[in-house]
Amino acid sequence: PDKYPIFDQHVYRAMIFIRDGGIREIPVKDAQKVNAYLEDYLTFWNKFSDGIKNNDRRIDKALVTFGKFIKSYRSI
Repeated sequence: PDKYPIFDQHVYRAMIFIRDGGIREIPVKDAQKVNAYLEDYLTFWNKFSDGIKNNDRRIDKALVTFGKFIKSYRSI
């Protein structure tokens, strides 16, 4: 986490919701996950981290928390 932003199912869900306004789960296949990380997530994450250096871990934690919230809210 000190070198690369965290990327998991919750972060992916948060990114899709913020970026596209929808809800989608992380791809199942590893190659698709890697592509989503490299092609989509790093660009998305850089928009948040720009100018917020030294708080990168806080961004990771916020996106994980928001992604969990979306999942729990959707299942209500």
